[in-house]
Amino acid sequence: MTDATLESRIWRAIELSADPSGLAVALHTFLPACSLSVRADVPTARIRRSGDRIDLEFGQAFLREHLSDDRDLLFVLLHEVYHHVLGHLILRPGDELSKQCPQAANLAADMLVNRTVIDRYFPGGVPLLSRLYGNGLPACLLKPPDTFVKGAGKRNREQSQRGAFIDSVAAAGCSHEIARQAWGVHRMGWQRQPPYEQLLDHVVKLLDSAGALRVVPVLLLGDHDGPPVDGLPWPCDATEPGAGGALDESRVQSRASMGDLGLAQALRRALEKDPARRLVQMVPMTGVVCSPGRSDLAFLAAGHTVSIFHGSRPVSEEALGAHVYLDVSGSMDDVLPCLFNGLNALRDLVATPLHQFSTEVVDSSMDDLARGVKRTTGGTHLRPVLEHALAQRYGQIVVISDGIVGDPGSVGDRFAQSGISLHVVLTGASSIRRRMSPLVSLARTVTSLG
Repeated sequence: MTDATLESRIWRAIELSADPSGLAVALHTFLPACSLSVRADVPTARIRRSGDRIDLEFGQAFLREHLSDDRDLLFVLLHEVYHHVLGHLILRPGDELSKQCPQAANLAADMLVNRTVIDRYFPGGVPLLSRLYGNGLPACLLKPPDTFVKGAGKRNREQSQRGAFIDSVAAAGCSHEIARQAWGVHRMGWQRQPPYEQLLDHVVKLLDSAGALRVVPVLLLGDHDGPPVDGLPWPCDATEPGAGGALDESRVQSRASMGDLGLAQALRRALEKDPARRLVQMVPMTGVVCSPGRSDLAFLAAGHTVSIFHGSRPVSEEALGAHVYLDVSGSMDDVLPCLFNGLNALRDLVATPLHQFSTEVVDSSMDDLARGVKRTTGGTHLRPVLEHALAQRYGQIVVISDGIVGDPGSVGDRFAQSGISLHVVLTGASSIRRRMSPLVSLARTVTSLG
């Protein structure tokens, strides 16, 4: 197969995805900068950097035996790209578990990549995963659940999937106890999209419980040991950010790699919940609830019977996610692409909306983040962030900044007395800036990104 034939198949397959227009725009920038080739010495596929070129190589036998369907070909290409987008190919300092358990690390990374690509581009699945992976361990972790009950409620569908999954894994030779543990890991990776480190920990425990010698080796997609690919436009459509005092909306080029700063790992830690706080927020309900509201209590106190209650429903702070404020001032331009990618990969941990701030706070959707859209006045100040958090009555917030923020004055005192937990992520901050930044003096925890 020639390189031109390979590329034409990829373009043809775009129409079979769930987002043909968005994917076409991204690949329009990526493919011209990429060298496509077929090699006999590549087991499956791999993506490499060679000077200014990106080399995407498909294994000759793998291409012939497994990728005759154009959907499968496009899926494998996106699988390779998203390993870099999610920062899986960078072994960070302190990541001892990935070093000690490389097989489990590869499995956890493949689970997250397969789920991301399936969800975004092939919600109905691709033939490759069902053909490539059976029901044994660990192959069962790498494909979406097979059983769906159409028309049933969410709980019934989950119970059906759980039962079918456990039965199939047990039939493949695992004990029911291991099969149930495998379902927990599968559900975490495919339904909850956890941080990579959390999923890896559970994969290691599962393989340890099953016994490493009894785990059948599985063919993994892609080269998991290659160098990072920097500057990969995903998505593209980058323009120079504006400057000045007026609010400017622009796009930044989203790099696929997290770089050498260890952004993904630090952001995941910063977005973890504070175990000392489990606040409850009352959300108004327009319908019937299970607890009495204020008007119901008045009737009950007067001795009247109340058959239905109307009031507010309690929602725990944990269920709301972390409230993130991202500094998009001009001094952050160099690191925003990596931060955008890191937050986008952690979207399940981020409350909606995400807040961008410069000299004012502007709400932003996760879709804006994925497209690299920033809204900034060019400058930066901490006061509007603290005022916004106080007005919203948040229990805890995460502020991501380089630490160059103005003195909040009396607002900082009110914030300190409010009891709100401030978790700070400093990008490229020197030791002097760490000591002088008003963010640090107000913070409950500080994470430095180099």
